[in-house]
Amino acid sequence: MKEFLKNNLFSLVVVISLICVSAVFAGNVILQEGDVDVDGNITVKRLGIGVTASTFQLEIEGDSAVGKIKRYNEADPAWGPGLLFIRARGIQSVPLDINVSDWAGRITFRGLISAVETNIGAFGFILTDKTNKIGDYVFTDNLAVPTSMINNQGIFLLKDGVTAPSTRSGFAQIYVDSSDGDLKVKFGDGTVKTIVTDS
Repeated sequence: MKEFLKNNLFSLVVVISLICVSAVFAGNVILQEGDVDVDGNITVKRLGIGVTASTFQLEIEGDSAVGKIKRYNEADPAWGPGLLFIRARGIQSVPLDINVSDWAGRITFRGLISAVETNIGAFGFILTDKTNKIGDYVFTDNLAVPTSMINNQGIFLLKDGVTAPSTRSGFAQIYVDSSDGDLKVKFGDGTVKTIVTDS
């Protein structure tokens, strides 16, 4: 037993050392099974979990929930768990300011459709006024044209002109009808009422 523990402890040290070396020098780490605890900092170019080769800076695949974020703090009620998105132009060594219409951050949703990973929606933030630091929280279906927005000043924006939506039972839908420019609401039973006419 003593010899077994000694051999396996040595193997574990070797494995962790190789991971650290590959992370610092080679810049790529692939984790497929097991746990690795690191107390300190490791710099990696790409990190893959559950994949054989990572094509992103961070790539995770598997049949379990991807992750969990839990934060403890008593000093400030605003210090909840969070992710920080920072957008800059230029390159890492010479970062530059972003421009109006740049996405400051985005979460993209894809689905496997006809065996192809297809963009089906996204949520993000687009800068609209650089001087006053104003932008829009955007919902979109194709990453190009926003379909609805809420800006960071509390104003809700709807796309000006869409095809009347199909009825959705249990929901009321508000939209600007492209056929006449009127603001309408369509109820779950298919009834359509005009809120404001475009005159």
